[in-house]
Amino acid sequence: MDIENPLENPPENPSTPKDDTHTDSCPVTNSFDPSNLPPPPNTSTSTPTHPSMKGILSLLPPTLNVPAKTTATSIDSSTLTETPTASWISSHTYILLYFSASWCKPCQHFSPKLSSFLLSNPTCGCLYVSHDTTHASMLSSLASKPYASFTSLTSPTARTCKSLLGQVLSVNMLPTVVVVEARTGKRITSWG
Repeated sequence: MDIENPLENPPENPSTPKDDTHTDSCPVTNSFDPSNLPPPPNTSTSTPTHPSMKGILSLLPPTLNVPAKTTATSIDSSTLTETPTASWISSHTYILLYFSASWCKPCQHFSPKLSSFLLSNPTCGCLYVSHDTTHASMLSSLASKPYASFTSLTSPTARTCKSLLGQVLSVNMLPTVVVVEARTGKRITSWG
């Protein structure tokens, strides 16, 4: 039985699902061929790895978009600030890597719960690792959510980071959350 890969053919209109069946996850196919990948980010002399970016977190790009926190319970994701990744990491105890997409129905059900958790736990930072097909759809997923994101969904650096993270962390479904200790970069646990 062949299963359609939603990453290759996401629904064109996420508000109208292809069918009415409910699933708990969307499959992800990580076809990994190391010979086809550019060098990992942060390894060139122009963007050296910051000493605070260890383990899994060393795979992240040098900067991220971070939403402005307006109060303890609200986020202004319309105002995204490009922030050095090392600085963002060092301001948290735990980093949650959230693999998701705007078209993924299970993700749409899970995101509000994750947002609520993050707003009540400021020591946790969340990076939205988008599987959206366009930058605009990624930004719509970030609306009113306390997630940092890649500065460009389509940049080679973002595509490389997403691919490497997916492979290293064995992400095979959406949504998946991987919890990493910010200080050491070690994976604590993951849910998928």
